[in-house]
Amino acid sequence: MTYAGDGLFIYLSEISVEGVTEFKYTVTLDGETTEHAIQVTMASINDPMSVGRELQTESYNILAKHGMQDATELAISAIYFNPLDPVGGLMGALDKGLSTSEEEGESNIHVAYMGNGDATDAMQEMETWRGIFKEAFDNDLFDLFTTPVAKLDGSLLHYEANLRLRRPHEILNGGQFLPWITRLNMTEALDRLMVTLALDYIEEHNEPVAVKLSAEVIREPAFTVWLEKTLAARGAGQHPLLHVQLLEAMGFRYLDSFNKLCATARKFGVKTGLEHMGHQMTEIGRLTDVGLDFMKIDVFFVKDVHKDSVNQNLLKTLATLAHSIGIDAIAEGVASEDELLMVDKLGLDGASGPIVTQQFEEKKA
Repeated sequence: MTYAGDGLFIYLSEISVEGVTEFKYTVTLDGETTEHAIQVTMASINDPMSVGRELQTESYNILAKHGMQDATELAISAIYFNPLDPVGGLMGALDKGLSTSEEEGESNIHVAYMGNGDATDAMQEMETWRGIFKEAFDNDLFDLFTTPVAKLDGSLLHYEANLRLRRPHEILNGGQFLPWITRLNMTEALDRLMVTLALDYIEEHNEPVAVKLSAEVIREPAFTVWLEKTLAARGAGQHPLLHVQLLEAMGFRYLDSFNKLCATARKFGVKTGLEHMGHQMTEIGRLTDVGLDFMKIDVFFVKDVHKDSVNQNLLKTLATLAHSIGIDAIAEGVASEDELLMVDKLGLDGASGPIVTQQFEEKKA
């Protein structure tokens, strides 16, 4: 599971009564504990995929109440088992299935079987990844790659930065290695590296770069201290070209910490923003004093917006609200010219996505 928060823990128990199995579970989300239950028939209890899907749906319902469903990838692993199967073997197979779901990306459900792996296999795989990352950090094997975010006249707003990991005979993208970075508690180290690589890129190319920060660094005061020292040590001309952004849900959840980070950024002319916006419209007023420069509206509201009057009204409202507090409104994931034309018509300032990348590259060529 990829979750930008303090933690989501689910404890499960099973009670069977007259052909219906009730899974009771306790959810602890950022320190708040609630009890829930789902019911499945005996016909579906032998289908782990069905049970996993039920649990995933209910978990997203819980996250939705916190405005966090779109900031969370909820990978699920379920297993066929015999009551006599050893617990260690079951947990190992589930862990391996969960790793498979995470590597596949998004919110996949993987059905595991006994014999697919045990606890020893899982620990060995964890240590293997730890070694891979140590080698990568020690030998500069992480590379920055960028995608453009453009104004609606086609000029560049900034490049969004992502990381790839060089391995013998292959290049791994974030979806393949980031789940392991999270599980090994290396997220802050990776965020620091991304900022450093972005500053190096700016120094070489003199172009603006936006870095996506994780929730872990927002909750960690040491990162803001490190950022200030790093920016102070760099040439002053680089700072206005560095942009940093955070998920909407985490910006509101950790607003005080985010405010401190933004204040530090402003001292050096670094621009700040929130991404995947639109799920917490009623709270946008809380951003007035943060000093943001941009907001990026979630692709969920942008997809097929030229055919959706509800989302047209939402995007127009968000653009108006953004302009009222002096920040740019940017549409994420624009995939077609029809969407791009509608985004322009609704008063937004910029966009990212496949059609934007295509047009930007054609213009550069």
